[in-house]
Amino acid sequence: MNRPLIVWYISGHGFGHATRACGAIQEVPSEIDIEIVTSVPRWLFDCSLHRPFTYREMLHDPGLIQLDSIEFDPDATAQTWRQLLDTYPDMAGREAARYQSRFPVIVGDISPFAVLVAEQSGTQSVCVANFSWDWILEPTARHHEALQEIRMEIHEIYRRCGLLLRTPFHGSLVAFQNVRDVGVVVRRPTLSREETRKHFGLPSDCPIVLISFGGHDQDGVTPEILARYPDFLFIRVGKECNASNYRAFTPETYHPDLVAASDIVFGKLGYGIVAESLAADTDLLHLERHGFPEHGVFLEELPDFIHLQEISRDDFRAGNWDALRDLAARRKRRPPESPYTNLNGGAEVAQILCELLEWGE
Repeated sequence: MNRPLIVWYISGHGFGHATRACGAIQEVPSEIDIEIVTSVPRWLFDCSLHRPFTYREMLHDPGLIQLDSIEFDPDATAQTWRQLLDTYPDMAGREAARYQSRFPVIVGDISPFAVLVAEQSGTQSVCVANFSWDWILEPTARHHEALQEIRMEIHEIYRRCGLLLRTPFHGSLVAFQNVRDVGVVVRRPTLSREETRKHFGLPSDCPIVLISFGGHDQDGVTPEILARYPDFLFIRVGKECNASNYRAFTPETYHPDLVAASDIVFGKLGYGIVAESLAADTDLLHLERHGFPEHGVFLEELPDFIHLQEISRDDFRAGNWDALRDLAARRKRRPPESPYTNLNGGAEVAQILCELLEWGE
């Protein structure tokens, strides 16, 4: 008899979709097989999951084609989506053929491709999301005919999704016909702030700033700028910087523990880093961002739960980061009870998927 199976189709746009998926996958009982299909590199899942899974690399959801961590290229985005959407039916047919005898639950975060695979497999499709690409593309698509056509095609696919599990900090997800709310789906830190600093050999007597722009990097961090803030220690994944108050970590380092070790995360607002900052009670300094609807949701809803401060891109490039001192001087507070401090969304998602598989009944 075949073991129950969940197949997770994860957007390749940045790392936030993948880290959110990990927050749910980790909660799925080990008796259920997990297959991850994505263009996000495997190492992220290897360092995040402590359960068996299989991995296949596939580009099925590019999200936006970024120029940097903030701006995206509408023409390149439209071209990439057009090529994919034209091949979706054949791709979905090949995927469905893989699962003919297993009838898995098909999950998308937030890939519309998952819906087509489920349709051709004759099985249930579930999306887990706080936004959908039709909503994200809407402001730019108003002035871009090719993107508007793609946005509407994606919208129509989402309309056929069997179930949306909607996380906090969500936008207008009007395409989905069947919606259930869940808590924050997030990877948790493994240690307390004090334990994490000791584990990484970080000092306990100075504020630590984690520079984090997700899967899309942002230039502008130089030794000259860091030297203006000698009372801070800056940490970052991947990039080296020849400064005495800077330390780099390998990409395989478990990111939520770096968030937990830090007093402030400095980057862009996205679901992954916001959720991990909430879980660690870490404040956020972020770059301004225009034309990306999710950003406005965070600006409206986050300040009640963690300290949040914005700087302009010009100030970032010029090294005018004095807002760090303002954030460091504020007294930390624990967020009040609310849907946004329900950090058990991963377990809720896992339970719902088990029910759909009729597992454990």
